[in-house]
Amino acid sequence: MAASYGFFMSWSIGLIPVIVITSLSDFLIGRKLETSEDESSRKRLLTISLLVNLGVLAGFKYANFLFQNVFWALGLLGVRGHAPQLDVPLLPGISYFTFTSMSYVIDIYYGRGAACRSALDYALYIAYFPKLLAGPIVRAARFLPQLRVPVRASIDDIETGVAFVLIGAVKKLVISDQIAPHVNLIFSAPNEYDGLTLVQGLLGYAVQIYCDFSGYSDMAIGCARIMGFQLPNNFQFPYSAVSISDFWRRCHITLSEWFRDYVFVPLELATRRNRNATSRASVNLMATMLLCGLWHGAG
Repeated sequence: MAASYGFFMSWSIGLIPVIVITSLSDFLIGRKLETSEDESSRKRLLTISLLVNLGVLAGFKYANFLFQNVFWALGLLGVRGHAPQLDVPLLPGISYFTFTSMSYVIDIYYGRGAACRSALDYALYIAYFPKLLAGPIVRAARFLPQLRVPVRASIDDIETGVAFVLIGAVKKLVISDQIAPHVNLIFSAPNEYDGLTLVQGLLGYAVQIYCDFSGYSDMAIGCARIMGFQLPNNFQFPYSAVSISDFWRRCHITLSEWFRDYVFVPLELATRRNRNATSRASVNLMATMLLCGLWHGAG
């Protein structure tokens, strides 16, 4: 826990209250949800949790984007003004720890998981440093039970963990970081190159982005494994997929599963009265992918 918060504070000590408030509020809400039998009270608690998490996410990640678009819309109506540019610091890992916290509360609300009994364990689950910045997104049902037994990494765990770290480091440092300058050069002035060079830049970017992100995931999984914790795999050779849906299941697996379980499936259940399955699924898929795109970046 100390290492995780020390890692977080290497960006900004002033941002610590944000992750503390998020962790503490959802820990208390989770405990209350488990004991409450009044449905209106349970819905209110869930709503509070979602508002806190999404409010933090919107405030730190999308505040300036929202202001710019509001003032742009007002300009179309003839209202003149300049959007304020807020100096909002970039909170490291905010997208990941808010999604982690939301999934915990939603699972308790639907009876898919039990509330954590230890505030320290829950805080560690949210802030555990190998997965903090870019995942994998770990469900509480997978991580919290590992805290109930003494952490003792075996020789096999250490050997496997070191292998993951080395493979990830090769992907990131030897492949992705070496390709990136060439790709950036082509992308910065595409009109200066012939078609073959542009194709090389396109393929190079595909290799760069995969090796960068999957390399990070491998190193995160390896670091945790060396300490005796098991995190879920996040990539399964996505470029060997045989279809778009197969690619979706293989790439950034924990995020794909998160949007499936916490956005698409609830939308399907909420609109099940619509007898036209094709239109219902199409609208729900578009809404899910819109939110997924917004999560990746408002711009």
